[in-house]
Amino acid sequence: MASVNDFRNVVLAGHGGCGKTSIAEAMIYNTGDTTRLGKVDDGNTVMDYLEDEIERKFSVSSGFYPVKHKNATINLIDTPGFPDFINDARAVFRAADIAVIVVSSVDGVEVMTEKVNSFAISGNLARAIFINKMDRERADFDRVLDQVKGVFKGAIPLTIPIGEESNFKGVVDLLKQKAIYPDGDGRKIKQEDIPADMLDIAETLRIEAIEKIAENDEELMEKYLEGED
Repeated sequence: MASVNDFRNVVLAGHGGCGKTSIAEAMIYNTGDTTRLGKVDDGNTVMDYLEDEIERKFSVSSGFYPVKHKNATINLIDTPGFPDFINDARAVFRAADIAVIVVSSVDGVEVMTEKVNSFAISGNLARAIFINKMDRERADFDRVLDQVKGVFKGAIPLTIPIGEESNFKGVVDLLKQKAIYPDGDGRKIKQEDIPADMLDIAETLRIEAIEKIAENDEELMEKYLEGED
């Protein structure tokens, strides 16, 4: 019998158009629950199923979907990102365990980015920042990361992109010190050595990340140093 500890409510939040629904669709697809990757522009996503949402191509209410990960059930909550629907977005934060705040690597931190961050702070929620759309024209990770650090005090990157725009290929996991690329249809990944021209920055950022973790959670740091996930 599953216990309450086997469930996590994860809210995806951010400014309208930053890609929250697309991230949710990718997570659902990667679990094998769907046979095709839903796309907002095609009007075939799991999360945006209302006629109004399909026509407008953005969320007007929060969508919910449970996905399995290892022995846990993660209840994904995809929130609307435009000011007209702010009350809907605010309401779901009360039921969330963690907030994943999505930021476009093209548009950067916007009005609703800061607004949903304030909801997370008010609810005392753990926050993760997802810098999205790295394959888009004008994507600029460094610029947006600087903006994120200005709004989300103490934020540090745990991954960095390999390439930008049409050259975006994957990410470097700074703690594992591995390059991660999609494999096949995207449901699997492959790990390789970090590209030679990224070794120095990857090591520098790894040290910064470890120091920041140690400052905030000694127990977590001890587990990491002992090799625990």
